[in-house]
Amino acid sequence: MAKTILILGVGPGIGLATAARFAREGFHIIVAARDGERLRKLTQPLRDGGAEVVVETVDAGDPAAVSELVSRRAAELDVLHYN
Repeated sequence: MAKTILILGVGPGIGLATAARFAREGFHIIVAARDGERLRKLTQPLRDGGAEVVVETVDAGDPAAVSELVSRRAAELDVLHYN
C-alpha cells in the first residue's frame, strides 16, 4: 500500500520539488495552498507522470485552517511537510 504525504504551502519551488520527489518514490501526494486552481496547474505534470495528487485549498498562515486540514487527513498520513 502506498504511503501518503501532505505538503502545506506548495508553490513552484521547494513545495513542488518535494511533491515530485515523493511522487517518484510512489507516495500518494496531497498538496495544499491558498490558490487551488494554480496548484492544480502546478501539479499537472506530476499527474501526467502517473502520480496520484489531491489538491486542498488552505491558507498555510491560518493555524485553525491548517489544524482542520491536518486533523481531517491525519488517519491517512505518513509524512507531513509544512513548507
